[in-house]
Amino acid sequence: NIDPSQSLVTVEDIVQKHWAKYGRNYYCRWDFEGMDKVGATAMMDKMRADTASNTGRVMGKYTIATADDFTYVDPVDGSVAKKQ
Repeated sequence: NIDPSQSLVTVEDIVQKHWAKYGRNYYCRWDFEGMDKVGATAMMDKMRADTASNTGRVMGKYTIATADDFTYVDPVDGSVAKKQ
């Protein structure tokens, strides 16, 4: 917060406000090196094909709210990352 007369906004404040508006969400990125390309491509193709059936799927005490494949456009440099 650049205004010293205002309260400091913490990361926790931002996260709590985000969760209150959008609900809790989770994102994980894993980068693998030295993987068999054919096997890895087959796995990703299967995951993409199953996004609709995985949305809403219950796994133990957890429910997959949304399974999707998206394109990310970086707001700073405009670079595009597809199949995320």
